Amino acid sequence: MIVAGWGRLEESGQSAKSVQSASVPTVGLSKCRRLLKRKSRRLNVYSTQICAGVQGRDSCQGDSGGPLIKTHGGLDYVCGIVSWGVGCARKDLPGVYTKVSSYLDWIQDNME
Repeated sequence: MIVAGWGRLEESGQSAKSVQSASVPTVGLSKCRRLLKRKSRRLNVYSTQICAGVQGRDSCQGDSGGPLIKTHGGLDYVCGIVSWGVGCARKDLPGVYTKVSSYLDWIQDNME
């Protein structure tokens, strides 16, 4: 998957001057929950969310609302929306994205 945005280039850095993108692997929901619970018991991830990112490649502050894109058959699909994370691109702390497919009915109802 590809994440894109104008957010910070690193956790304590400046925002990007042009749109940036990074290839990020997805992390299974169970593994993501385990990793984030190690950081804090208050961190919850739901089935309506996707986890993605590894150390050095992730979304960051300022990317919220941006797309998580999957290319299939030559077409790009927005599968996720940048939501939250613990810092940026930290080891064993994937970013959390809103899963677009969980909200397709709401999106279609509000597009009219």
